[in-house]
Amino acid sequence: MHGNKRFIMLRVMSVLTLMLLSACAGSAVTTAQPIDINSATSEQLARLPEIKPLQVEAIIAGRPWNFTEELVKRQVVTQSEYDAIKNLIVAIQRSPIDGKGEKKKIH
Repeated sequence: MHGNKRFIMLRVMSVLTLMLLSACAGSAVTTAQPIDINSATSEQLARLPEIKPLQVEAIIAGRPWNFTEELVKRQVVTQSEYDAIKNLIVAIQRSPIDGKGEKKKIH
C-alpha cells in the first residue's frame, strides 16, 4: 500500500510538471494585444518567437518604426522570422507633442 501511494504521488507530480512546462513553453507571447515595437521593453521583445538578444537591441535602437515590415527591410529580422511575429507586433506612431499613440497596424 505504501508503494502504491508513492507511485500515485510521483505520477501526480509528473503530470503537474508537464502541465507547467507546457504552459511556460506556450507562453512566449500569448497576449491579447500585439506588442508595440516602438514602446515595448527588451523583456517583452525577447519573448517574441525566434527573436534573439541582438535583434531586440536592434529593434530598440531603430526606433521609431513606421511599419512593422521595416524590420525586414532594414535587415533586423529575416522574412521567416518576420512571418513568425507579424501577427504579434504593431508599430504605433506617437505624437511628439503629447506622446499619445495613434494606432497603425500595417503589414
